[in-house]
Amino acid sequence: VAGPIVLSGHSAGGHLVARMNCEDVVLSTDAAARLARILPISPLSDLRPLMQTQMNRDFRLDAVEAAAESPLLNAARRGIETRVWVGAEERPAFLDQARWLAEGWDEARLHIAPGRHHFDVIDGLADGTSPMMRALLDGV
Repeated sequence: VAGPIVLSGHSAGGHLVARMNCEDVVLSTDAAARLARILPISPLSDLRPLMQTQMNRDFRLDAVEAAAESPLLNAARRGIETRVWVGAEERPAFLDQARWLAEGWDEARLHIAPGRHHFDVIDGLADGTSPMMRALLDGV
């Protein structure tokens, strides 16, 4: 399909979408040229805090890998709009992760959705006229 590419993902998916916008991620020339906007929703932008959790027994992240795979710690592609979305009622860690990414990348903006938590913040994706969908698609 021809045209611009816009990407969105939630939580770990938000991490993956943000990684797609990092300069060190290899994309085809065509895909890189067509990438217009990303909308990471409640993203994990810095994986280093995960090293201190019980989950890291399964993840086995070390400091080098956590830094290498953290969007916040990698340069973002230039000219790609990043609209970071997070629910106002989310756990502080998710609010921090979203804020860090929005503050760390020059072309990123943060939207904190009033009254939304980690599991309903994505509801706007089901409504083509929602503020979330407008942030994702308007002008593309």
